[in-house]
Amino acid sequence: MTEKIFHARMIGEGQQEDGYLRTGDLGFLHQGELYVCGRTKDMIIVRGQNYYPQDIEHIVEDVSGLVRKSCVVAFEIDEGRVSALAVMRR
Repeated sequence: MTEKIFHARMIGEGQQEDGYLRTGDLGFLHQGELYVCGRTKDMIIVRGQNYYPQDIEHIVEDVSGLVRKSCVVAFEIDEGRVSALAVMRR
């Protein structure tokens, strides 16, 4: 599962060294710009608690001086029996 999330590949793309991070965000490229328009799974469930990713992202942006607005992503890492919350900044 970790390989699928952290080293994703595009169909028809040659072998890259690192691959892509699969966050669950849905989007498209238009004239060189990335537009995020949704998520494949709009709820993160960790230890039986439900969280909306955008709520976590807003909290992280508000409480940390290290994170710029709209430059953070929250997503669930699911390893079968164990789920965890991941937050990354750009």
